[in-house]
Amino acid sequence: MPRSTGTEEGAIQHFHLHMRQGGVLVCPDDSGADFESVEAAYLEAFRSGQELWPILLENRRDPRRYAFEITNSAGVALIELPFSELLDTCHDTRHGRPAFDKEAFLEAVENARQLNRKCAELTRQLGMTREAVRSLMAVRKDTKL
Repeated sequence: MPRSTGTEEGAIQHFHLHMRQGGVLVCPDDSGADFESVEAAYLEAFRSGQELWPILLENRRDPRRYAFEITNSAGVALIELPFSELLDTCHDTRHGRPAFDKEAFLEAVENARQLNRKCAELTRQLGMTREAVRSLMAVRKDTKL
């Protein structure tokens, strides 16, 4: 099947998702992949960026400095997807503020409460252990005399 240049509608098209850091090509996509449209290629690049974000952070790299450049089979740049755009999905664009997930918030609050209870219990146990060690040291001291 002949590959298209990425401009025909409805035909399978071949795109390359090159990764750049600033103006430098850091990961060329030599083989590319077939997509139904440039929009489908964009969505794949978006998902890939979401997967790469935590990996870049683990490697102490700033993901906001990276971007995907989507090119057609002729090498013509069609779309640039800066990873910084991934942050826009964290906001409710209808109201211009971060989306609020009440269920996740309540779960986080409950986790914090459980952690506080466990911390208090461990602190209590540590105090009891310290007191037991002091008593043992006092007994040992008395038996040496």
